[in-house]
Amino acid sequence: MSQCQPCDSEGEPLPSTELNEAWKLANAPKNDKFQYTHFAHKINSFDTTPKKLLASDSLLRPDRHALEQGDLSKAGFEKSSDDDDDDDGDDDGESNNSSGFEMELTRDVITSSLMNSL
Repeated sequence: MSQCQPCDSEGEPLPSTELNEAWKLANAPKNDKFQYTHFAHKINSFDTTPKKLLASDSLLRPDRHALEQGDLSKAGFEKSSDDDDDDDGDDDGESNNSSGFEMELTRDVITSSLMNSL
């Protein structure tokens, strides 16, 4: 629970004022593995998913859905199979990153970080 009270410009409570409840944490749902609030469950639910999502939207990932259902082994399998697909690259064997900018940037950041730590 969080409370607040009207204060003056120095942050001191005004005379004759009381603490008021600003917000209160709701109890977590019973038997919830992740200790999410009811609100977190609602916004992460497939029931509230907009009908027109991009195919790449993470709400459509089977590993995420399995995790929400509490099926950890299926979630792990789906995640590792998704990661394997990402590692394969394009069918033509080329990387998605044609400019090499990302790799160069990463190398520069690592080099800079190492130099600063010496």
